[in-house]
Amino acid sequence: MLKTQEEVVEKEGVGIIVGRFHVSALTKGHTDLFDSVIARHQKVLCIIGLAPIKATKINPLDFEARRRMIAEQYPDMIIFYIKDQPDDTTWSRNLDDIISDNIPPASNATLYGSRDSCLSYYSGRYNTKELLQQSYVSGTKDRSNISYEAGNSEDFRKGVIWATQNQYDTAFCTVDIAIINKDVIEGGPQLLLGRKENEKKFRFIGGFIDPRKTENSRNNRRDDVFQHNARREVYEETGYNMEIGTIQHIGSYLMDDWRYRSEKSKIITSFYFAYYEQGRPEPTDDIYELKWFSLREFVCDKYVKENLEVVHYELMQELIKRAKIEKLFK
Repeated sequence: MLKTQEEVVEKEGVGIIVGRFHVSALTKGHTDLFDSVIARHQKVLCIIGLAPIKATKINPLDFEARRRMIAEQYPDMIIFYIKDQPDDTTWSRNLDDIISDNIPPASNATLYGSRDSCLSYYSGRYNTKELLQQSYVSGTKDRSNISYEAGNSEDFRKGVIWATQNQYDTAFCTVDIAIINKDVIEGGPQLLLGRKENEKKFRFIGGFIDPRKTENSRNNRRDDVFQHNARREVYEETGYNMEIGTIQHIGSYLMDDWRYRSEKSKIITSFYFAYYEQGRPEPTDDIYELKWFSLREFVCDKYVKENLEVVHYELMQELIKRAKIEKLFK
């Protein structure tokens, strides 16, 4: 059981436990917290944090699933939820309202938490007390461990289906970039395209936006987040041996990607072009072959269909329009 610096002799007032409890089962740290607060107060409220989005890696469980988990072990526990807010002041005010609406008039109430709990964000009118935690299990680590376990029960399969059905339809963000060498004397400007190992035709250099690799772009005065990712894709898929100039935006497009054709979630790409400056591109990452093509040839639909993956047809049409605007050819 968790202990405070002072031992409470008699139960009095109301104890408030605020937490998120995104775990498959209450941990020893959770039960220590509940048992300690129950031992100190005549009445205990548990208030569960509720995110505005469902079934994410950080917030995988809805309120009802967590309420039932707690009620199964503590059937007399009074359980509410509080919605997350963009600022701590509003959240604290809403929490005070929930507490005052559900405790006897003129009652003393104390919010309890352990180290790294919500107490550091709370600025309301009730007392707070940090409990000394003797057992700690990371909820994040618990969720990560579960990601490697494939259950074999009807309830497990129902849970997976529930999670997918409660997600918002998603627009997956990608970037594609046309790299043009405009200084070719014979045959006009050339276009660099890549081919993946199991594909017969070529495609623009590009890929999914990686939110973990956008941090540096905040301090990059030339590139925004999408441009930063486009430049990253160029370097990763051409072996870091080639330099390109300023990246220019052409447009954003809904992609008819075969993987998402029957899904409600779709891919939206931001399409760019940049001029080749120097260096020798070499295929890396998931690119098996890189090849320079005559840009002028892609004016012909037959040439497009013979050489380009169908998902990039529309992008090529937009690039040809831009090439004419740039007066790369007549």
